[in-house]
Amino acid sequence: IALAAVYPPLGKKGGILKTEYTISYGIVCLIFFLSGISLKSKVLAKATLDWKIHLITQTISLGITPLVGFGIGKLLLLSPNFDVNLAAGLVVACATPTTISSNVLMTKMCGGNEAAALVNAVIGNIIGVFISPSLIVSYVSSITPTTKYGEFNYRGIFLSLTITVIIPLFVGQIVQFLMPNFISKVQKKLPLAKINSSMLLILVWGVFCDTFSSDIIKTINITSLISIIFLNLFLFLLFSSVSFIISRIKYFHFEKRDSVAIVMCGATKTVALGIPMINIIFGQSSAVGILSIPLLIYHAEQLVIGQGFVHYFDSWIKKDEQVELDEII
Repeated sequence: IALAAVYPPLGKKGGILKTEYTISYGIVCLIFFLSGISLKSKVLAKATLDWKIHLITQTISLGITPLVGFGIGKLLLLSPNFDVNLAAGLVVACATPTTISSNVLMTKMCGGNEAAALVNAVIGNIIGVFISPSLIVSYVSSITPTTKYGEFNYRGIFLSLTITVIIPLFVGQIVQFLMPNFISKVQKKLPLAKINSSMLLILVWGVFCDTFSSDIIKTINITSLISIIFLNLFLFLLFSSVSFIISRIKYFHFEKRDSVAIVMCGATKTVALGIPMINIIFGQSSAVGILSIPLLIYHAEQLVIGQGFVHYFDSWIKKDEQVELDEII
């Protein structure tokens, strides 16, 4: 963000680097190609086995959280002084699917059901490609004037998502299937996680170059921004609590390890898919950078709070394991 502020023309659309092509298509395609060669095909093939945990997690992630975000967005706009773009950005953040890496890692770190978390991350990001744009367009256009963002083109949105997300992901899976040994060697030699993170930083940089190149950044209401920070904190804790409570309902017969996976996947939101999606849907708007802010803040907060969850759930799961060990002894 700081680099974008120093010299915005370098990364803005239509600028020196032609980021409307190099970033919007090139970088995004590369991100999902790398995801394609990293995801195990066997995991995708077995994604429907534990349908109950997947159904509940995705209902929370792509059903409950977007609806709550939409309601809060409407409430925020009851205040005439609240920044419209930040309110819309909050709605967008809540409508994105679960993240695809940190939730799996945090589930693993505290002894949760890593396999369930991984499958849900994959399912969420695949179906989210189709569900999230519909939710975003529907919710945002109903709380703000459609003309502010231009006419929404469903066909164009899905075409762009297919070109930049689905096809690269599919090609990555084919490459992994045809050359598993080669891909395994590449993954060991190349820091793919760092490359992905770098690609994401480039995306964020491009978004804010566009933002700083326009005058809209000067119109951000600081009070609204501070409110978004605390609202995101509240929402993440709320979504985590809802996920936990639902997962502990006796009717579902979930183990503690399953509950951890549901919490980690139900409440978290993806930047890797969210930022490209915002670019595609609102690419013609100078407010695209501001629309990204709530999601970026939410993502940062979920990583920080998630570390606290790791320690709590680790102790929670180990307590049961210790009781079982004592009973055996």
